[in-house]
Amino acid sequence: MHWNYLRLSEQLEHRVHIVLAGCGGTGSAVLRELARMDAALRQLEHPGLFVTACDPDRVSEANLGRQLFYPPDVGYNKAAVLVTRINRDFGLDWESKPIRVCPDHEQKLRMYGQRNRVLVSCVDSGAARVGLGQMVTDEVFSLWLDFGNGRDFGQAVLGTAPATQRTCSFGSLSDRGLPETVRALPTVLDLLPSAGQDDPDDGPSCSMAEALRRQDLFINTTLAVLGVGLLWDCIRNKGLDHHGLFLNLRTKEVRPMPVDPNYWRRCGWKLPQEWRSVLHLRLKRQWFDEIASGRKRVEFRARTDYWRKRLEGKHFDEIRFVNGYGKDRPWMRVAFGGLEETEWNGEPAYGLHLGEVLETGNYQGENA
Repeated sequence: MHWNYLRLSEQLEHRVHIVLAGCGGTGSAVLRELARMDAALRQLEHPGLFVTACDPDRVSEANLGRQLFYPPDVGYNKAAVLVTRINRDFGLDWESKPIRVCPDHEQKLRMYGQRNRVLVSCVDSGAARVGLGQMVTDEVFSLWLDFGNGRDFGQAVLGTAPATQRTCSFGSLSDRGLPETVRALPTVLDLLPSAGQDDPDDGPSCSMAEALRRQDLFINTTLAVLGVGLLWDCIRNKGLDHHGLFLNLRTKEVRPMPVDPNYWRRCGWKLPQEWRSVLHLRLKRQWFDEIASGRKRVEFRARTDYWRKRLEGKHFDEIRFVNGYGKDRPWMRVAFGGLEETEWNGEPAYGLHLGEVLETGNYQGENA
C-alpha cells in the first residue's frame, strides 16, 4: 500500500518550509541531514528547503561530543550556532529562533506562510510532543515527522494534518498505473500514545559521561539519517510505502512501519469515518436479514467484467448494504474482510468476506 503526496514534489516554484523543533542530540543531527538533502535537491532542479530551527537552550559542556557542537560553541544558543554554521558552509539563508515550538508561539511561526509546511520534532518531553500534536491538528503544519528515542532504541514517524487528509487520494489508482493508496497517515500520537507521556528520568545531564549512560553515542545520528530519509522519499518518490521505523541500535535492527491501515489498527489506532473507503451494495431482504443477524459471512457477486472493474485491485474498509430504494430503506455498515475468487452455484464468483456489523439504520430486525 502507498501514500501519495505530490505537493512536496510537484510544486517546484516553492521551497519546502521545515520547522525544526529541538536542536539537541537528534535535532542537531537532523539539521545536518536536512542541509545535505537541500544540496542534493538543488542539483536535481528542485528549489530545495527553507528551515527554521527553534531551540531556547544554550550549548553546555555536557553537549560536546554526543551532540554536534564544539568547545567554542559553549554558551551560545544551539539553534543559532547550528544554523550559522550551515548557512556559512552551504551558502543558505536558513534561520534560527531561540524559542520552543508550541501553541504559545504559533503566531511567530505563522508569519512564514502555510505552503508546504513541515514540522520536524526532536523533543524529549511528552508534554511538548502533545503541544506539537495540537498545532498539527490546528493545521499550522501539513506534515509532522517526529523523532523519539531511549538509550539504544528509537523511532521516527511521519504523519499528516487534517487538511492533508482532505486533499490526498484514497482508493485504487491501478487504472493509472499507480499503486493502491491511502488518504493520509496517522501521527506518532495516534500510533504510540505513550510518546505523549513524560519519562521521570528525562532530565538535563550534568556531564557527557552521564548523558552517555542515558543514551548511546550513535543513537541520535543513526536515527536522524533514517528518519530524514522519509522526507527524501516524499520528494523524490512522490510518496511512501513505509512512513516510519523502529530502530534497535543494540541489535542493529531496523523495523519499518508500513503504510497499512491494518497495521495501524494493531497499534490501537481507530480509522476515522471520513477516511474509510466504502463499497456500496444493494441486497434483497432475505440476504439483508441473514447478514444483519450474523448468519451469512460471505456475500457473492458473479465474476463478470462489471464486478471485476468494481472489485479487483480495490481497497475497502467496509461495505454499506441497503435494502430497497426508498428514502427510509434499511441500511447497515459491515466491516470488509477481504475478497477471493471462488464459485457460487457452480459459476465463477467473487466472495466478499464480511466482518462485524458496525451499524444499522431504519432496520427493526428480520421479523419486523
